[in-house]
Amino acid sequence: MEAAEKTKDSRLAREFAVALPIELDADSNISLLQDFIQKNFVDMGMCADFAIHDTDGHNPHAHILQVYLTPSATQEKDYEIDTRIDHHSFSDQGIIEQPTIHEGYIAKDMEKKGMISDRCKLNRQSTGKYPWYHDHLPIPDAP
Repeated sequence: MEAAEKTKDSRLAREFAVALPIELDADSNISLLQDFIQKNFVDMGMCADFAIHDTDGHNPHAHILQVYLTPSATQEKDYEIDTRIDHHSFSDQGIIEQPTIHEGYIAKDMEKKGMISDRCKLNRQSTGKYPWYHDHLPIPDAP
C-alpha cells in the first residue's frame, strides 16, 4: 500500500476513538461496534480494523483504524488473510502458550547493555524459554 502512494506526506489511514456504553457487557459492545463498522465503513467499500480498551472498567472505548486503499493498490494484489484476529483469551481459544507482557525498547536497551530488565526477565520466566540467559549477563556494578 505504501508503494502505491507517491508523496512522502500521503495519508495511509485515519483513526477514530469511539466511546462504548458502560451498561453493556463486553460481547454486546463488540457486536455493537462490529455493526457500526459494517454500516459506516465496510458497506461503503472501506477497510477498517478496531481495538477495544477498558483498562479500569469505567471507560470502555474503541479505536477504529480506517485504511485508505487506492484502486491501483487493491487491483495489483488479491489480499487473502487465512487467520482471524480473536478477542478471546488464549485459554478460551485452546492455546497452551503463556502470553507475555510488552517489554518496550527501554527494557531491550537495558538488556543489550548487560543489565537485567524485570520485564524481559518476567517474559523469559513465563515462557520457559532461555532459562539460562540471565546467567550469561554480567552483573552490573553497584552505584
